[in-house]
Amino acid sequence: MNLSSGEPVAINSTADGYLAFIACYNSVVAAACSDWRKEVRLRRSPRELLEEYGIRLPQHVELEVVWDPCGDENVEAQVRSWKLAAATGRFTLFVPIQGSLDTRVIEEEELDIAVAGVKQLCIRSLI
Repeated sequence: MNLSSGEPVAINSTADGYLAFIACYNSVVAAACSDWRKEVRLRRSPRELLEEYGIRLPQHVELEVVWDPCGDENVEAQVRSWKLAAATGRFTLFVPIQGSLDTRVIEEEELDIAVAGVKQLCIRSLI
């Protein structure tokens, strides 16, 4: 499977399929973290956004997006959900939440680093 070809990742059990899925999943999470418009789209039309990033779910598979405030879900849990989706008819997409303006105080040093472009902070809006 060649991700650069723009071909969607279908549910399959090959090692290449899993690696391709993980790459697409990481792209979706990074996009939602760095662009509030993508986050809104992931909340409102998750299936469409996933397809845009190369993850195609069969129509019969129900999609649930779980916003994980603790970030406890790991890649193995995400791959397990992907692997079982065709058989169970359900796919859960775990999206880590990295903080909020309402719950996290940004120290002056962190702000300086972020402004300098050395460290990327993901500040989420509450919807």
